[in-house]
Amino acid sequence: MIVNQLKGKFIDWDSVTQKTVALRLMQVMRNHIGKKNAVNKTDLFEKTFGITVEKVSDLNYELLSSYLSAAISFLRKKSNLFVVSTYEDGRKVYFVPRNDTESEIYHSATNRRISGLEELQQRIDTSISARWYSKEWKFDERKND
Repeated sequence: MIVNQLKGKFIDWDSVTQKTVALRLMQVMRNHIGKKNAVNKTDLFEKTFGITVEKVSDLNYELLSSYLSAAISFLRKKSNLFVVSTYEDGRKVYFVPRNDTESEIYHSATNRRISGLEELQQRIDTSISARWYSKEWKFDERKND
């Protein structure tokens, strides 16, 4: 069994799976119904994994954060718990929507992503018609990140 000791706390890496994190999120999110009860990313991480961000290495934080994201996606697709994320005062927050106004936050974000994907579809078509494959590759300085 792979175990990391972190200042007296242990993370049993064999038990950290998408499903176990999703089950823990089902408990945690009971206290975060409605946007007014949103939880920020750091607090959600700490409540889900039972360890403060400061006590994990950057690499372990990134790994556990990816499990958290995967678990949220899993819950959206495979359960009746739908978690919405948005930004509030520059910080990412999570909550369970309780009305149409709060669900609109997710709809708006999804529409922005769809628009971005449509733009990428147009770019690949342009790449073929303009024969980008045969040219010197470079960054388009006019495009913002």
